Amino acid sequence: MAHDAPKHTDDAAVKPTPDAAQDDDIKTGEWQLGLFSCFEHIVPNCCMVTWCPCVSLAQVSTRLGVASYSIVLVALLVVYTAFDVLNVLYIVAVMEQGEGGTLSVMTIRTTSNDSGTTVEATVDVPAIALPARIVSFIYGFAFIGLTIFLRHTTRARYQIPGNIFFDTLASCFCNCCAIAQIASHVKSYKKGSCGFGPVATLPAYPQSSA
Repeated sequence: MAHDAPKHTDDAAVKPTPDAAQDDDIKTGEWQLGLFSCFEHIVPNCCMVTWCPCVSLAQVSTRLGVASYSIVLVALLVVYTAFDVLNVLYIVAVMEQGEGGTLSVMTIRTTSNDSGTTVEATVDVPAIALPARIVSFIYGFAFIGLTIFLRHTTRARYQIPGNIFFDTLASCFCNCCAIAQIASHVKSYKKGSCGFGPVATLPAYPQSSA
């Protein structure tokens, strides 16, 4: 009597799909919470995105397998620290300048033509102003850019309707709400518990190498 040969399934040939993430109860097709539902879980989600956005972005990045928790956290903290330090120095420089201090300044000369008359104005600006503005730009670009990328990645993986234009608007004008929405959807936190460490990467998406 002939026996049928056992069927062999090559697990390596089965590619994970966004539906595989349903094992972690991740909703597909729509957001778990609305953009302005950040108060749904005040602790820790709302508090974390307000006071520790670096941690929230690092946890979401790890959860989605986009990047290592430590790499994202350290990079954001370095930029954030530089932003704070330079802005404090800028404020001190302005105060010193107002009191007749001798702090290093750079002179900016502007020429304007008003009714055929050339007027030249000279303004003394603290020398720290330029690096402070540059770091401010990098700081904003890092946070907003990463939020746009994570929001777009989340929508693509879980088949959530939307477009990059709205992702950009949400990330620019309501950054905390956008981060909170992503964190709620991918479940990068435990309700009622403020965890500052890395979280587990979703099974369907392998962890990026550190």
